[in-house]
Parts: sequence; structure tokens; C-alpha cells
Amino acid sequence: MLIIRTNCPYCGEVDLKPEEIKLWVVRDDREGEYYFFCPSHEREVRKPADWKIVALLAEAGVEIHELGPNVVLEAEASLTPVPSGRALTEDDFIAFGRWLEPLFGPEIAAAAAADPYR
Repeated sequence: MLIIRTNCPYCGEVDLKPEEIKLWVVRDDREGEYYFFCPSHEREVRKPADWKIVALLAEAGVEIHELGPNVVLEAEASLTPVPSGRALTEDDFIAFGRWLEPLFGPEIAAAAAADPYR
């Protein structure tokens, strides 16, 4: 029986059978994502799959599911930072330093409040 070893971002190495992995590929660029149910922490894990990973998983017997060319994959979207809220100001850094002071002492608070661009 063929075993595929992959990494769970929470548990580390996980050994899976080909039928335990779902591979979704965007038709035009042959890249996509794969997902599996991690047996250790009992949650679904999604990971991006470049063309090399797609080829390796397909060769190992993982079934390929094709998607249309205009699909944004969940794993790809989750890697893209989405800005929210306002930009941090100098006052925010000073307030953060004051918040840290009782926990870590005045040296850490001063370092946190220092101008990050100096």
C-alpha cells in the first residue's frame, strides 16, 4: 500500500493513503490545492499545490478534480494578506509600549514605543 507523507501545519508529518487526499487543479495552469483530514487534530487542512506537487500526487494515485480557469482557490486566497482597519500610528506604538510595561518592564516598553524607521 502506497503511503503519502505530507505536513500538517499544526501536527507536523502526517502519513496518508492516496484516497484520503483531494486534489483540485485549475485547468489552465495545472496548479491548485489539495486537502486532507488530519487524523491528529481532526480538522481539514488545505495546502497550495504547484505543478510539481500536482504531478507527484497524481503519480501516487490521488484523483485530480479540475476547476475552471477563473476560480480563486481557498488556500491561495488564505495566503494573501487582506488589510483591514486603519494604519498604525506613532501613538499606537506608544500605547502598546505602555501596555507592555507592567508585563515586561520599562526596557521592553521603550523598545516597542521606539520609532521603527530609525
